[in-house]
Amino acid sequence: MQNFSPIKKRIVFYIERKHISRRQFYKETSISRGTLENDSGISEESLTKLFTTYHELSPLWIITGEGDMLRETDSSEGKKEESDRKGVSNMTNSDEKEQIIKELKEIIHAQSRFIKIILDKSDSDNTQDRSNEV
Repeated sequence: MQNFSPIKKRIVFYIERKHISRRQFYKETSISRGTLENDSGISEESLTKLFTTYHELSPLWIITGEGDMLRETDSSEGKKEESDRKGVSNMTNSDEKEQIIKELKEIIHAQSRFIKIILDKSDSDNTQDRSNEV
């Protein structure tokens, strides 16, 4: 098997668990066909499309492998969507605010880890390029 990135492996695991064909996945997300099959990394744009399409998917899990694959869902999903439209500052329920803050912190943490991974890889690639020049 090719050496796929851990992020791609988790995406494939998710779509297989949801019984989503790769064709359907590419169509729903507008991610370029073949992205999951090639052995290069995955772009920030593709990750954005992924999370925009599959709201229940945990960014923290996709990027780091930590936590649950699916985000916690509120039983009153309609209330949450209504609260999202009103904005955090207009919410009266502090539990709703705390849940949104928790989710945003998870996303920020996942993005920070993702950025660190990219920077580390970039530094590694640059070091390799310099050693090849010598």
